[in-house]
Amino acid sequence: MSHRFAAFPKFSARNPKGSRSQLSALGLALMTLSAPALAVDYIWQGGEGFWDDPARWTLLGVPGSSDSATVNFTGTGSLLVRDPRSVGTLFLNGGKLATSSTLSVGTLHLVNGTIGSTAAQNGGVVNVSGTASFNGTAVSNIDYSHVVNLNGNATWSGGNGRLIVGSAYSQGNTSYPAAQLNIAAGTTFTDAGAASTTGLKTLGLGGAVNNNGTYRREGLGETYAGGFNNNGTLDIASGNFSFAGGNFSSSSSGLIKVASGSTLYLANVNFTAGSVQNNGVVQQYAGSVVVASGAVISGAWQVNAGSSRFEGTHGVASLVINGGVLTGPGVLNTGSMVFNGGTFGGSGSQSGGTLNVAGLASFNGASAMDLDYSHVVNLNGNATWSAGNGRLIVGSAYSQGNTAYPAAQLNIAAGTTFTDAGAANATGFKTLGLGGPVNNGTYRREGLGLTFIGGFRNAGLLDLAAGTVQVDAAFQNSGTVQIAAGALLAATSGTFNNAGLMRGLGTVKTLNANTALANTGTLDPGLGNAPGTLTIDGDLTFTDSAVLRIELGAAGASDRLVVTDQVLWNGTLALASGEGFAPAVGESFLIASFAQRLSGSTFDTFTWSGAGGLVFAVDYGSTDITVRVSAVPEPGAWMLMMTGVAALLLRVRRLPRAPTA
Repeated sequence: MSHRFAAFPKFSARNPKGSRSQLSALGLALMTLSAPALAVDYIWQGGEGFWDDPARWTLLGVPGSSDSATVNFTGTGSLLVRDPRSVGTLFLNGGKLATSSTLSVGTLHLVNGTIGSTAAQNGGVVNVSGTASFNGTAVSNIDYSHVVNLNGNATWSGGNGRLIVGSAYSQGNTSYPAAQLNIAAGTTFTDAGAASTTGLKTLGLGGAVNNNGTYRREGLGETYAGGFNNNGTLDIASGNFSFAGGNFSSSSSGLIKVASGSTLYLANVNFTAGSVQNNGVVQQYAGSVVVASGAVISGAWQVNAGSSRFEGTHGVASLVINGGVLTGPGVLNTGSMVFNGGTFGGSGSQSGGTLNVAGLASFNGASAMDLDYSHVVNLNGNATWSAGNGRLIVGSAYSQGNTAYPAAQLNIAAGTTFTDAGAANATGFKTLGLGGPVNNGTYRREGLGLTFIGGFRNAGLLDLAAGTVQVDAAFQNSGTVQIAAGALLAATSGTFNNAGLMRGLGTVKTLNANTALANTGTLDPGLGNAPGTLTIDGDLTFTDSAVLRIELGAAGASDRLVVTDQVLWNGTLALASGEGFAPAVGESFLIASFAQRLSGSTFDTFTWSGAGGLVFAVDYGSTDITVRVSAVPEPGAWMLMMTGVAALLLRVRRLPRAPTA
């Protein structure tokens, strides 16, 4: 203790005045020892210089950890920190502040100017331990390989300004990395938005903005961000947030929240993991987007341009494709789909992906759309293809190197209806398929003009309510083709086949007079209870398994099959009675007409569904077939008698004539 006070003046009772002076000096000294150092506000004097030069600061000192430092530049001067330094509060109001070492800052206010300078190409680090603020109306930069670490909460005020994080660069033979703005875990960076609903502010671009905390986007307008890597939470509470296109790339492995009324715009972003909780809209406008198998997406998803690649299995509430390419080897499940243009499938994904549409789907009939490269679209709800002279191409099989890849597929599920509203006008046409549309439900063709369907496989109902459907030689019908009066099913190449049921009042047209409809299934003229005529414009060939189903009506009326050219008969003639009608002896019915019957051909088998005890005579003319109800069997005529052993005969029950869903 004696040593602590040895330097202080001694107290003397004999000299009270001197004693008071000595006591005052002692008190001041003790106060100096016990009081904390006062914070000092330093202001940079301007011009080029070094942080550690006391002559360049007001008060002729150097700012310390408890001081504030204000850097004001009216021109383009720069200030370099060349050794580790600390400052309590830093205001940067212009110019350039660079560091080749580490600058520790308690509170940062970046009003204007640049952190980084060509004088420090290797860059340095600015660590902000407390709060930080950025001016949303100004143009500020973090540049030249500099790194700013935000370890406390930060705000970026509203405005149409820019906070640019510089890209990598080269100088001479040396390359330098990009600058970084790092938002630490446990902190929140609040972006107050643009100045108006149409305003735009810019973040990042060439360098990296690494969000490990929470980036909360509020306010109006849009924030356009390049090099934004979300490893924490990107919370788009209001307004819009955009991942930049061009040469800038971004990523997300964290959580992205999109509020109702907000839009997340995508370009050049890789969703490596994490999730998108989407209550607004996610919309791709450019660039390349990858959704990896480890990511989870949701909500309303839209592709306007660029390329979207899906890996693994994902689900969204709705999908709109206005353009660009949607591709990948994965599975995308969507509640609904609108396809206005672009491509599902791309050469970069030869193995193909699958798009499952659970609900309504719509296709733009005036646009060009492609389903390609082994990709599959499953329509599990009703679909519409609006009127227009557009195309919906389903790509064919292809090879690449030594590997063969299957055709693309458009599958219409059982129990659903795909409504084709026809072409734009009576002379217009639209195109579907080539590779292989498959219908297990109902394909209903309405409207004007012509629809060409290539590689069409119909296992459900092809309902031609109006207009023309053209098919190629790859056409396969194992279901039902129903042709309304005035409607036309036409072939565009050689012989085409029917293995299912063709019925109706319209026309089936072969390619020309030298080609045929090869029928291994059933032809059933008419619709409903009234007799009707089905026309085959061209040749017709019946095989052993083929059936001609004819319903007989009152006053000699019956269904009729008209063949404009040659016919070769085989198979079964199945006669049936119309509702409530019983033929009488002597009645005759013209059931078929044709230009020529080849080789004296006849049916192999007859069946009758109606009243028993009747005998029918079948007369084969040179250009027609007539059936008569005869009292007794007649020599020289093909006969069918329905007796008590009718159960032993082949009975073919007439299918319902009403259109099926």
